[in-house]
Amino acid sequence: MEGQQEQAIVPMEPGSEWRFELEPDENIALRVHSTDPVYINGEELPPTTWYPLYRYNKGAVYSPTEGKIEGEPSCLREADFSVHAAGISVHLDVDDTAAPEQPASGARAATHSVPTRR
Repeated sequence: MEGQQEQAIVPMEPGSEWRFELEPDENIALRVHSTDPVYINGEELPPTTWYPLYRYNKGAVYSPTEGKIEGEPSCLREADFSVHAAGISVHLDVDDTAAPEQPASGARAATHSVPTRR
């Protein structure tokens, strides 16, 4: 059929991304075909539900484990590395360094002071 794009089910390796960049006249939809979660912009895509993407949009679909997505093959580009794992590592590292030391035992209290102007 002319004017309709064929859909392809694409396997994703653990820790991989499928990147997309849509043209001004291009709209597509993606669908997850695996039980393990697949993410777009940090949000989990619901399984078996079509997720629309509209013109000028670009981004990446990330799979921390083995996964499958369905979409138009012309817009999907596989990346052999992902920045998602590095971002998670940096976030966890910042959380670890920002946490104050807690006493090993005994009562714990939090004190917050609010500066006032006079």
